[in-house]
Amino acid sequence: DSRSVTTRWVVDASGRSAFIARRQRLLERTERHPIAATWARWHGVADLDGARVLGDDARSPSLRPIVASRRLATNHFCGRGWWCWVIPLSNGKTSIGLVWNKELFEPPGEGRQRERYEAFVRSSPGLRELVEGARLDDDDLMSYSHIPYKASQYMGRGWALVGDAAAFMDPYYSPGLDHVSMSVWSTVGVVESDLRAPEDDAGLERRMSKHNEAFERSYDRWLDALYVGKYELMGDAELTSAAFLIDTSLYYLGVVGPAFKNLDSLENPVFGVALPQATIAYRITRAINRRLQRLAALRRRRGTYGRRNRGWRLYPPPFALGRGALGPLRQGLGIWLRLELETLLRLPWGERPLAEPAHASASPATRASE
Repeated sequence: DSRSVTTRWVVDASGRSAFIARRQRLLERTERHPIAATWARWHGVADLDGARVLGDDARSPSLRPIVASRRLATNHFCGRGWWCWVIPLSNGKTSIGLVWNKELFEPPGEGRQRERYEAFVRSSPGLRELVEGARLDDDDLMSYSHIPYKASQYMGRGWALVGDAAAFMDPYYSPGLDHVSMSVWSTVGVVESDLRAPEDDAGLERRMSKHNEAFERSYDRWLDALYVGKYELMGDAELTSAAFLIDTSLYYLGVVGPAFKNLDSLENPVFGVALPQATIAYRITRAINRRLQRLAALRRRRGTYGRRNRGWRLYPPPFALGRGALGPLRQGLGIWLRLELETLLRLPWGERPLAEPAHASASPATRASE
């Protein structure tokens, strides 16, 4: 049986299925950020707070004691061109996902993606200790050959897209739920206004046009400032840490803080408002990340990329609203400044390229965030 339903608005929240966008031919692959992913659930992954990781001597653990549980955090393992998440699940299983930039890295080996993924996880430093004796769940493995995409239009007469039904960038920094919140809040504003007091056609067109322009601008700027080129840094613990601290602190100051003060600010997507301050914030964030990428290229040519990876430990102050974001920001800027000084004082700008160090593709850095 089939039936027809007539309604003034249809809001698509179908996720990556993108029901409306695919049928309207609005979906576009984001080719300038060519990342892919494979992930699965594992049984029997080692407890990050247990003796297998910390050692048998509680007086001298392998990792510094912290007040939070490492096992209950999202842990990231990084290398040049890739990163892995390790996320505990409520049923005792652990989700482990590999995300990589296809221009910089491919899971080594031959065979199907499943075999290459498992071989990589079982052989990478840090990860291999966690999955020793663990079993991969063959019935719960998935893969995307290309992750980022966007719809060329978020809203039209009588329909709207929210969350992943409209766009997706990159799982690093977990921006998906923030994008959901902003697209839902802004969409509800337009739909509610139209349902309460329908505007004339010209007025509704203006509101929809402003909505579409803001989210298209936000997607392009958000992706460009934070994600494009970021995978160049991930094989160097210092560069990765500096970027993480600076990016997250600026996000708390510019996005999280205003949303807590006034929820209506959610209708303005990141960098999306057609105002000078949004443009300035975008350009500053992009410039910082581009400079860190330039330092990564310099360090690779000179053989210093990842030189402090072994034994690297960073315990930043917690992120918080308002002035609470300044501590991690200062720490990130301090790491960046030290790298700049090392480049200027110890490594002349005109130095001839050196061979890439053998450890540049190893798993150098682990970060945990709530």
